[in-house]
Amino acid sequence: DGKVSSGYNRPLSFECLLKVEKLRFSLAHMSWPWIGECIALFGKFNASQRSFGNAPEMYIDSSPGAPEFDREEAFRKMGLICYGMASRLLFGVDSDTNQYNVAWAKDTLAYDRELFERLHGIYSKPEAVGHDLRFTRGDREMIDFREFFRKATEENYLNFIRK
Repeated sequence: DGKVSSGYNRPLSFECLLKVEKLRFSLAHMSWPWIGECIALFGKFNASQRSFGNAPEMYIDSSPGAPEFDREEAFRKMGLICYGMASRLLFGVDSDTNQYNVAWAKDTLAYDRELFERLHGIYSKPEAVGHDLRFTRGDREMIDFREFFRKATEENYLNFIRK
């Protein structure tokens, strides 16, 4: 809209929510153009959740907004990093409820399924994981991007709205 707005949608602006116990929230559009910052913030919330239990739960909504090349890279990074993002990614599309665009939703779902399938083809091989995670690999031999996609499209919303 041409107006200053990064104070309202930049991921680090949400770091203050670490103080709000039992909160569950989601950042839309994978926080594009600050996707890396969003992933780092997620790691902080995830660590806080593990340490304090009643800490806020951060989810990430994948509604399109990022260019396709950034979208694929975001999913790749989310799968490769050991932050448990597979249980917190929400498949999404932008659409009005009164004029829900089913065709747009189907196209987005098909596009994302293809991306995750391509990533699965690469990272289901231990040598690819070892190459790309040379220093942060841990004990992972492969990354199941198919399961990541299934959770994002079938399971994670139920967890998000559970209370």
